[in-house]
Amino acid sequence: MQLYGKVSKDTMLYRKSSILSYLNALLLPIFVASVISRKTSVLAEALLFGTMLCCVVNPFIFDTKAVLSCAALAFFVADRLFANILGKRIIILTLIQALVHEYMREELTRSLDLADSVVFSQMVAIVLHLATGGYKRSFSVTMLPLVDFSVNLGYVLFVLLAVIVAEEITCLFPRTCIKRKLTLAARVILLLEAIYRFTYWGVTTNTYKMGVTPFTALLKLYSTREAIITLGAWLATSAVCVTCLYFMSPVVATQGKTYPPKSPMITVLRKGLHFVLLINAAIAIYLRQHILLGMTLYLLFVGLMSIELLRFYSYMPSGINRRISNLYKAFGEVTTLRTLVLPQVWLVLAAGIPLWVELTQKNTVNFTRAYLGLAVVALSDAAAAFLGSRATKMQCHEKSLVGSIAFFICTAMALGTGMFLQFGNKLGLAHAGAAIIVALVTTVVEAGCPGIDNLNIAMVACAVYANIEKLL
Repeated sequence: MQLYGKVSKDTMLYRKSSILSYLNALLLPIFVASVISRKTSVLAEALLFGTMLCCVVNPFIFDTKAVLSCAALAFFVADRLFANILGKRIIILTLIQALVHEYMREELTRSLDLADSVVFSQMVAIVLHLATGGYKRSFSVTMLPLVDFSVNLGYVLFVLLAVIVAEEITCLFPRTCIKRKLTLAARVILLLEAIYRFTYWGVTTNTYKMGVTPFTALLKLYSTREAIITLGAWLATSAVCVTCLYFMSPVVATQGKTYPPKSPMITVLRKGLHFVLLINAAIAIYLRQHILLGMTLYLLFVGLMSIELLRFYSYMPSGINRRISNLYKAFGEVTTLRTLVLPQVWLVLAAGIPLWVELTQKNTVNFTRAYLGLAVVALSDAAAAFLGSRATKMQCHEKSLVGSIAFFICTAMALGTGMFLQFGNKLGLAHAGAAIIVALVTTVVEAGCPGIDNLNIAMVACAVYANIEKLL
């Protein structure tokens, strides 16, 4: 609390008591419900019920076991009475999601907001849903090997999370106890087994019509002439931009002096990373490398999450950890994981999820739906931060009226541009109204969205537009 001024203290109290924290946690399930048919998946209902249970459990932080016991009993009765309506999968995933949320809140309270832990629990529920028969391999011939690769890589990430979090079991025994060493060895063997199985599957599975293995399909995606040009442009752009932003940091200029993460200059530097993503995405769009961009975003998400899990739980070698920490400090990270790192993970998810949905569900890419999330988090959010960083903030808040106006204008313009490219001269008042509605709803969410706005604003923008587009 000493790192923050009075306004930020009020903001922290606002985050703890505001109902918006709970409403924001529902945005990912709402997005899933908007883009996935209920006839083919119960995932949306499972995420929605699980999130609602997490929100109920959260205020009773000191008596969660009693609340979860009541929830389990209630769902048992519901299963008996309404099994044909709900189904066992929804009930089980709902309870698992609440259990994961409770654990994350207890173990990582110093670093995670409510919405962070809820999103983690949602990710666990999604992985379990896919691993227990929820994954339907109904994709195009060219996409199927890449989708299979992504799903199985997600399983490995889930195993890594489970192995690292199981540190609590190992710590139950004294350091010299043989049980401690055996549990540690079992965790390491489990992780190595998962990596070995994934690697063996990736290089030997050849059941696709294209006659390739998943690893071969991935290599072909990244080895085409257009892909090499795109990767080279990404590397050059990222290196130049990140280097410039790094040396602009006041932390570097003052040789390590700590700056508040919400100071105007640090805010501008962090949002500069959003513009780097926007520039790289523009390069991919211009060169028509949509699949390459989607796959790279997914690999970036897995890499960032893996590095931070290892780093947060002190599994990272000290030298590498120190260098990563110095880089993060230049962009405003002080003591907590979520100050910089998790927002960047959510940024990648926000840009990637709408694009992945478009690439896997349709033969042609709807540019507006595929890149709306990217435009909102990389353009609108960054513009709001740039213009609002020095403006007067609202009481009990970290947002400014100037920033909200900038966010609204950029969102409306980005959506209007996308619809013009999609509909051309067919644009009318209905399309203008749709752009205004999406921009207004997204601005309200961004203005009142504590902690995890990078993901939430993209999800609500895409969900609202997906429903409005049906009427256009």
